[in-house]
Amino acid sequence: MSITNNCRNNTYEVFISYYRKTGKDFAQCLKEGLKDANITSFRDEEDIPQSIKEESDEFRTFIDKALANSKNFFLIMTIGFNVRQEVLRELKNALQSKKQIYLFRHEDIGYQDLKVIIDGNFVDLSKYEITSFKNENDLIRKGLGSLYKRVSTPSESYFLKEAKSRILSQGQEFKNNNSPMVEIVLGSTNPDVDWLFPTKEDSFLISHLSYDCNVTCRRKFFECDTRGKYFLQVEANGFFHTILPSTEERGSYYIDILAKDIYDVLAYVTRIYEFKNHKTPISILIILRNFNSKPIFFLNGSSYFKFSFANQNETEFFFEFDPAQSWKGLGELFIKIFKELCTEMGCIDIEESTVKKRVFNIVYHFMEGLRIEYRGPVILPMVDINLFGVN
Repeated sequence: MSITNNCRNNTYEVFISYYRKTGKDFAQCLKEGLKDANITSFRDEEDIPQSIKEESDEFRTFIDKALANSKNFFLIMTIGFNVRQEVLRELKNALQSKKQIYLFRHEDIGYQDLKVIIDGNFVDLSKYEITSFKNENDLIRKGLGSLYKRVSTPSESYFLKEAKSRILSQGQEFKNNNSPMVEIVLGSTNPDVDWLFPTKEDSFLISHLSYDCNVTCRRKFFECDTRGKYFLQVEANGFFHTILPSTEERGSYYIDILAKDIYDVLAYVTRIYEFKNHKTPISILIILRNFNSKPIFFLNGSSYFKFSFANQNETEFFFEFDPAQSWKGLGELFIKIFKELCTEMGCIDIEESTVKKRVFNIVYHFMEGLRIEYRGPVILPMVDINLFGVN
């Protein structure tokens, strides 16, 4: 029996595509995890006879037949996958044959790597549903979850797709900068609802609140240079896209200051929500860039503890917030954000009471702008510290 006929008799639930140099371990573990769940999968090194020479015509024919006989296409995106021609050829065939495609992005992969060239044409993979993973077990869990439709909800997929599209399309000069910075995108969880209306009143309100909150608002994104503190784009459909270049000196970074910068943006948006009486749920994507292996200090009285984020260019966090919960809900969300920041930088045993104390100090000492009444073309009342529910 020929190789081709032998392959034609085998069918698979999943075809696993990966770059061997950086994704082999992930692919091996994923196949084992699928097998444990009684899901058949194809991985070239295990399922192609060793007698067939790699990258030969016979080798590619075997792969093409296996892909044709697979229901789902799993692409494991690790460093270098986007320039590996064999991987791109498999992706091209999956797209052309209209397979159910699942994209799994290792956390080391930046969004700038999601644009690939296939047959001389750019293909933007960020337009597809992408699931991020941290390690082998995380990939197995999310791979199974994708097949069982337990990982992503349609609303989350919509927001992440839109958020990543904005990150890819704008601010290249910031992404090419090696300085540590925080990038935040906030937008409606519901694709059919806009929560910020493009009126003159909104434009005026945004401009003045930006000034009060030390946020530089720009209708044309990034009119300022990187010496500025905040850069904000507000789009007509309600997406906020903010970049916060770090202002720390001598390479010293403090978790409370980093958290405060994030909180400033969230509180700024919440105040607009309160004024406009918007109750539409929002999603929040926070990306830390270029903090890899840099010392992050946690001050505790006269003592300090030194930690660091993982050695990767980007660390991603995803949250959801219901504006109907108002400031108390924001306080609870920020406690969660602060705790996840601590966990990600290696402070894994921090107590809940310590987190709440740090969050209260950030809210109380750094949010002076919210504790005064704003008077202008619109009137915004002061925000009572007790409304946050963190004391």
